[in-house]
Amino acid sequence: MIRSIIIDDEKISIMVLEKMLSGYDFIDNRESCLTAYAAIEAFDKHMPDIAFVDINMPEKSGIELAKLFQSIKPDIKIVFVTADESFAVKAFELVAYDYLVKPLSHERFDLLAKRLLEQSKPGNAVVGTTLTDAISDITDTENRISIMTMGGFELKNNEGETVKWRSEKTRELFALLYHNRGRSQTKNMLIDTIWPDHDPAKAQHLLHNGIYYIRRALKEHGIDKQHILINSGYKMHLQNVFADNIYFENKIARSYIDLDTRKLESYDKLYRGPFMNFENWSWCELDRLEIEKNYDKLLQVLTDRYEAEDRQTDLEMILIRRSRRDPYNEGLAARLIIFYERSGNQQKALEYRHEFERKMQEDIWNSETMSDS
Repeated sequence: MIRSIIIDDEKISIMVLEKMLSGYDFIDNRESCLTAYAAIEAFDKHMPDIAFVDINMPEKSGIELAKLFQSIKPDIKIVFVTADESFAVKAFELVAYDYLVKPLSHERFDLLAKRLLEQSKPGNAVVGTTLTDAISDITDTENRISIMTMGGFELKNNEGETVKWRSEKTRELFALLYHNRGRSQTKNMLIDTIWPDHDPAKAQHLLHNGIYYIRRALKEHGIDKQHILINSGYKMHLQNVFADNIYFENKIARSYIDLDTRKLESYDKLYRGPFMNFENWSWCELDRLEIEKNYDKLLQVLTDRYEAEDRQTDLEMILIRRSRRDPYNEGLAARLIIFYERSGNQQKALEYRHEFERKMQEDIWNSETMSDS
């Protein structure tokens, strides 16, 4: 049984969603909430598997609520419900499992329900699993320190606690040392990257303090030199540390053809977003582009697998995900249109065709406007 909660400040929207949920005996809606504060209490009480969240809540935005829920229960599935599809797409890319646009469509909701049911079956759990489960599935992480770089940057100790840094510059310094792991660096290299506008003497003082605070933070979180060592040459050594980008890069260095679909899906789950996303660090841009290119390659292989295995629900969702990543890709647009046509959904095929043509026309118009200005 899949436990759910509904969060929406409009009673009529709650009633509509409750009625839809009542048609599926494998979903048990535990509580419906009109306020964010009631939602937090309901979440704490029921620990749901899925939350239907209105993005535009008055006290806390739906995105804030979703991030709060996921910080406590990482495997919760968030489905945003909103009247603004463009807002929903943005939120979906950040934290969501799926989204629904008001007025709710029975056909669209049925697609979501079937996907939930399919992923709840034995043997399919990894498709809807958490990042932690995905990591556990692909490598032994018991008592492992982890460095997570996809979708942001964080270091966790072997109990899963996130290391708290004294300042953002200390955090960036650790990230830069990690980025250049195994390579010695000079003081000037580090200073020019992190404190380029500071007086040299002041910058050197900040660097020394930064190294001190990094070592202290590691010690406070039970991470000793056996696992992460920064030597006198500002070279970082790692031992028995799981790093998502290192694992991902090692796997994409080989062909995907020999791997089964479940394994590919576990790699897909490792990807939480672009490399060191939301960090305004120019030094990681090249790696970010490389990982994005390789992730697109993984999605391409998964798409072909879903099509070959006739997994229609997963095929649609991955085509939608890829089209959002690359909205002007005509090949992807054509493939999604063909999918809808073969599924007998001519209306959706026509709607998507018109939407894609509109985006292309807008892009052409914007390009011409910029060239004329």
